Amino acid sequence: NYRSLQQIVEFNNSTMSQVAAIENTLLNSKLDQALTESAISKTLHSELYDAIKSAYRTENLVQTPKRKHKHEGFVSVTAHYTPQPDIVGKVREIIHDRGFDPCDITILVRTRGEAESVAKVLLDAGMEDPTMRFGIMTQEALKLNSSPIVQFILAVMRYAVDRRDRVSLAIYNRYLYNFDLYRTLTDDEVEFFDTLKNCSPEQAFEKIMIRHHNLFKGQSAYTEALHENIIKYCNTKVADLSLFLKWWSDNGGERSVNIDKDRNAIEVMTIHKAKGLENKVIIIPYCTWKFMPEAIRPTTIWTKPTDGSGIENMIFPVQSTSVAANSIFAEGYYKEYIYSHIDAINLLYVALTRPKEQLHIFFPAPPKKKEDDEDNSALPSESNVGELIYNVLNMESLRDKEDDNKDIIYTFGEFDSPIKQTDNNDNSISLSDIPITEYSMKLALSSLRYQQALEAGGTTARDEGIALHGVMERSGSRE
Repeated sequence: NYRSLQQIVEFNNSTMSQVAAIENTLLNSKLDQALTESAISKTLHSELYDAIKSAYRTENLVQTPKRKHKHEGFVSVTAHYTPQPDIVGKVREIIHDRGFDPCDITILVRTRGEAESVAKVLLDAGMEDPTMRFGIMTQEALKLNSSPIVQFILAVMRYAVDRRDRVSLAIYNRYLYNFDLYRTLTDDEVEFFDTLKNCSPEQAFEKIMIRHHNLFKGQSAYTEALHENIIKYCNTKVADLSLFLKWWSDNGGERSVNIDKDRNAIEVMTIHKAKGLENKVIIIPYCTWKFMPEAIRPTTIWTKPTDGSGIENMIFPVQSTSVAANSIFAEGYYKEYIYSHIDAINLLYVALTRPKEQLHIFFPAPPKKKEDDEDNSALPSESNVGELIYNVLNMESLRDKEDDNKDIIYTFGEFDSPIKQTDNNDNSISLSDIPITEYSMKLALSSLRYQQALEAGGTTARDEGIALHGVMERSGSRE
């Protein structure tokens, strides 16, 4: 391993070896039981037996740390009793206490929904605390419609077009005046809405930005993305405000923020997208994905029945739920069951091997035991990967374990500052706000340039269209 520092490699070697061994034992036991109950054939039993062991052989799994440095790397594993992991606290600690740049951090999640949750948590933290105001770069969906500032801008536009739209009025008032949803507009506000009604979408956007510029601090990611979508719409379609709003209702739900990476942006992505990538610090806030197929979501498997009733050569779509395990489609179910477990472990391996200097893992702590409960903390669980990691760590004698009744924290190595780079040539510029000027003050170029462009040469259909546009513009009458 030429990427990760020593402590990370050693943690991964130990954890993944035990995770693979535990899962292999559990799956073999499951297959033995299915064979005993005649749910699967001996052939399938032999095919699937030791599947995890075959996929994660020791000689392939255990890596030798090749990257040498006086910093040995750092791993923290937090089993939290709180409903949600303290993502903001960990990011604050990494950036403000240890000196990492926001771009040094990648947050890995399992689903797009988790990516949205992480992005929202960080953006909300930035609104409350200016020192936590960072850009969020995500290859996943950071939906524009989920942003309060975008909702406000669109509500202003909708109410300007339709004064009967009480919902948009309520959104406008709630954003400006808290919960006084149906307050009467002032004469100045009425006049402002009147001016917006006949504006193009781009003009309306900029007038709103100018009038309410104090509301947009720290919201440039969302406002810039909305502005780009408005410009694209106006360049390709009729620049009418009501038509734009209809188009947005049909298409805007899938629009998302897409920010170029800079030093002030934290990256959020799914583990699938992270294959082959790396960063100094990796945070896995929701290390809780399930092993069981139906626990993730029931998938449809195409499989043959095994009851010998004359239809065994036909293929049927079957939901991969536990009901299938006790049916004539059991063999298809057990294949999906084993492969689902392998996929879950593969995801864990990819996530754990992305960091260069630090790895931070979060998952919910198991319920606390009562005094008269049996001590079964070392018993493995197959509910999700987080519980499995917890059981692995509990089997070890760890000196750096802290239980403060809020979190159980395991640490490996020293929580150091970042390793200095000798070739840092980042000249990127990050804008915290969008500069806006009155639409009427913008440079207007005469369409005479079209004719000049044509005279310079060109016979394409586009050039002919430009020439026709110039002729129609200069026409003094219909004749």
